[in-house]
Amino acid sequence: MSDSPEKAAESRTRAYGRTAGFLTIGVGLTGIFTYAYFLIASHDLSKDSYGEITVLWSAVFITVSTLYRPVDQLLSRHISEHIERGETDVGPVRVASKIQGSLALGFAIVALILKGPLENGLLSGNSTLYWVYFSSV
Repeated sequence: MSDSPEKAAESRTRAYGRTAGFLTIGVGLTGIFTYAYFLIASHDLSKDSYGEITVLWSAVFITVSTLYRPVDQLLSRHISEHIERGETDVGPVRVASKIQGSLALGFAIVALILKGPLENGLLSGNSTLYWVYFSSV
């Protein structure tokens, strides 16, 4: 029986390693696919069109990272704490959902109010790119 806690700890360590490995592979593949996308786009699009797509991608990436990454981290931490204490994760998920929904609504309102400056200043007057940006975030 004295081996049981050690085996349990070893099993948790192995599971953590597997999960971290999957995450690393996922992040790596995302980077490779993004690079491949921009490589192909740089050869198939005109210089101006490629520039617009690059600005769009950058704007979406920065906006999403700024708005949603903190909620993701908050949710991860609270779910881990609840699992460690043997509690359900319903509470943290509910709170994160409310925060995320509020952020999405807030973004939508601000983006609609600033449609002109975003479309004309950031996206070179391209209405389609504005709506892609709006719906992506």
